Amino acid sequence: MSHSVSGPGPAGGLIFDLFHTLTPAPSRVELPAHTSALLGIPRARWEQALFSETRARLTGQVREPLAILHDITDRIDAGFSDEQLTAVALERARRFEVMLTAIPAETLDTLAELRRRGWSLALLSNADAMEAAPWPRSPLAPLFHRALFSCDIGCAKPEPESYRLALDALELPAERCWFLGDGGSNELLGAREAGLCTILVSEVLEELWPERLSVRRRQADFQVRRLAELLQPGSPLG
Repeated sequence: MSHSVSGPGPAGGLIFDLFHTLTPAPSRVELPAHTSALLGIPRARWEQALFSETRARLTGQVREPLAILHDITDRIDAGFSDEQLTAVALERARRFEVMLTAIPAETLDTLAELRRRGWSLALLSNADAMEAAPWPRSPLAPLFHRALFSCDIGCAKPEPESYRLALDALELPAERCWFLGDGGSNELLGAREAGLCTILVSEVLEELWPERLSVRRRQADFQVRRLAELLQPGSPLG
């Protein structure tokens, strides 16, 4: 990471990733079983299909829970029945309900303070319709000026159009905005290419995928472990 980057000051915009950036670390919350475990699929293979092979799900071309699960599992094992996947869909919905409602108070307080300091906040999330469904009930929702989900906007990070739509939503140019995320889906590289300064938020990454940390550090201009560090003296946000 280069710490010589000079980024925008207050009254600019902050564009946040959602999952593994604002949602709680697994060690901080009791989550329902992971979908891959319920199906007996190795988690690494599930994540490969989830993040790299299911654009229709991510961009909203497939929206029904059963169809979403088929979009993922059919790339791994086409032998799952509708009955099996319908039951698993209920558990997957519960998992994302918890993820989006059990937000740490520290995260909420940090976002509220950033707003108080004059920052405009946008959410830019790669999420299917099931993953995004609990958003209106999340305590995060009132803190954001705009929220954009890939399943609604028809494109996903790191595609340039997704960042352009987020900037348009904030009515700000890239040079006045930061992108903050854990770096999944090459989102930090995409943000840089869109002209945004980037901040890696690494707490969940360090817990789940520490082996990916060194690569993602190189894709970011700055790093914080937890969001509260953004409020401290010497923060990249000033």
